[in-house]
Amino acid sequence: MNLIWKRPDGYHGATPSDFTTISIDGHSKLWVHKTDHDTFPFRISGGWEEEEQSKKLNNLVNLIGKPDTEWVLYLSKIYADNLDDDPKQFSANIITWLDELSSLIKGGNWEIEIIKKAIEGIKLKLIAINDNFVKPSGL
Repeated sequence: MNLIWKRPDGYHGATPSDFTTISIDGHSKLWVHKTDHDTFPFRISGGWEEEEQSKKLNNLVNLIGKPDTEWVLYLSKIYADNLDDDPKQFSANIITWLDELSSLIKGGNWEIEIIKKAIEGIKLKLIAINDNFVKPSGL
């Protein structure tokens, strides 16, 4: 399997106004599509689950810079469709999956760097909000 960055130029006839940028680690910016969070900005290829994995990764990337409540809401949604019975294990499995993806990145040096920074940003956010996800307020 490979993890690649999908360049915004020529993406399904999109124009520059269809994109926005998100800050990755305070030093880098990543172009993301304003509405298509399922298939952009990255693509996982070569595996039987590539479409679903790409969708999950892209939705997580598009959460970068969003409030914690949006992260918890998304995690709750994908948790409901998962086989894990324990939210702690579910969170740990996402971190492991992201670590595995980090070793599958292909592209030019700057593309690899951006993808790694995005994955690291996701991991840090998942760790930071883990308690809110595992024990949602009001329960």
